[in-house]
Amino acid sequence: MAFEHLCTLHIDRIKQRLGISGMQADVMAFTLRGDENHDGMQCDMLIVRRDNVVNLCEMKFSQEAFSIDRSYYFTLQHRI
Repeated sequence: MAFEHLCTLHIDRIKQRLGISGMQADVMAFTLRGDENHDGMQCDMLIVRRDNVVNLCEMKFSQEAFSIDRSYYFTLQHRI
Protein backbone atom coordinates (compact mmCIF):
# COMPACT_ATOMS: atom_id res chain seq x y z
CA MET A 1 0.00 0.00 0.00
CA ALA A 2 2.84 2.42 0.76
CA PHE A 3 4.30 2.00 -2.73
CA GLU A 4 0.88 2.54 -4.35
CA HIS A 5 0.41 5.71 -2.29
CA LEU A 6 3.84 6.94 -3.33
CA CYS A 7 2.92 6.40 -6.99
CA THR A 8 -0.24 8.47 -6.59
CA LEU A 9 1.87 11.32 -5.22
CA HIS A 10 3.89 11.24 -8.45
CA ILE A 11 1.06 11.00 -10.99
CA ASP A 12 2.47 13.94 -12.96
CA ARG A 13 5.73 12.07 -13.53
CA ILE A 14 3.88 8.86 -14.40
CA LYS A 15 1.79 10.73 -16.98
CA GLN A 16 4.97 12.30 -18.35
CA ARG A 17 6.62 8.87 -18.78
CA LEU A 18 3.46 7.57 -20.50
CA GLY A 19 3.65 10.51 -22.90
CA ILE A 20 0.32 11.97 -21.80
CA SER A 21 1.49 14.82 -19.57
CA GLY A 22 -0.58 17.43 -21.42
CA MET A 23 -3.74 15.32 -21.42
CA GLN A 24 -6.54 16.15 -19.00
CA ALA A 25 -7.40 13.07 -16.99
CA ASP A 26 -9.03 11.80 -13.83
CA VAL A 27 -6.94 9.43 -11.74
CA MET A 28 -8.47 6.86 -9.42
CA ALA A 29 -8.17 3.39 -7.96
CA PHE A 30 -10.88 0.83 -8.62
CA THR A 31 -12.19 -1.95 -6.39
CA LEU A 32 -15.08 -4.29 -7.08
CA ARG A 33 -16.18 -6.48 -4.22
CA GLY A 34 -16.90 -10.06 -5.13
CA ASP A 35 -19.96 -12.01 -4.14
CA GLU A 36 -21.27 -15.53 -4.59
CA ASN A 37 -21.85 -14.89 -8.31
CA HIS A 38 -18.85 -12.78 -9.33
CA ASP A 39 -15.17 -12.54 -8.49
CA GLY A 40 -13.95 -9.26 -7.06
CA MET A 41 -11.08 -7.29 -8.52
CA GLN A 42 -8.87 -4.34 -7.78
CA CYS A 43 -6.88 -2.02 -10.04
CA ASP A 44 -4.16 0.15 -8.53
CA MET A 45 -4.58 3.15 -10.81
CA LEU A 46 -6.85 4.09 -13.67
CA ILE A 47 -6.03 7.17 -15.70
CA VAL A 48 -9.28 8.11 -17.43
CA ARG A 49 -8.33 10.50 -20.21
CA ARG A 50 -10.50 13.11 -21.90
CA ASP A 51 -9.94 11.38 -25.26
CA ASN A 52 -11.88 8.34 -23.94
CA VAL A 53 -8.77 6.22 -23.42
CA VAL A 54 -8.18 4.53 -20.07
CA ASN A 55 -4.68 3.65 -18.92
CA LEU A 56 -4.76 0.76 -16.45
CA CYS A 57 -1.69 0.88 -14.20
CA GLU A 58 -0.67 -1.98 -11.93
CA MET A 59 1.98 -1.10 -9.39
CA LYS A 60 4.47 -3.69 -8.26
CA PHE A 61 7.39 -3.08 -5.94
CA SER A 62 10.22 -5.55 -6.41
CA GLN A 63 13.92 -5.68 -5.72
CA GLU A 64 14.30 -7.82 -8.85
CA ALA A 65 12.96 -7.68 -12.38
CA PHE A 66 9.24 -8.38 -12.50
CA SER A 67 7.86 -10.46 -15.34
CA ILE A 68 4.29 -11.35 -16.19
CA ASP A 69 3.64 -15.07 -16.28
CA ARG A 70 0.71 -16.76 -18.03
CA SER A 71 -1.53 -16.73 -14.94
CA TYR A 72 -0.95 -13.04 -14.21
CA TYR A 73 -1.47 -12.19 -17.89
CA PHE A 74 -4.97 -13.67 -17.72
CA THR A 75 -5.62 -11.79 -14.47
CA LEU A 76 -4.77 -8.53 -16.25
CA GLN A 77 -6.94 -9.47 -19.23
CA HIS A 78 -9.86 -10.07 -16.86
CA ARG A 79 -9.36 -6.63 -15.30
CA ILE A 80 -9.34 -4.94 -18.69
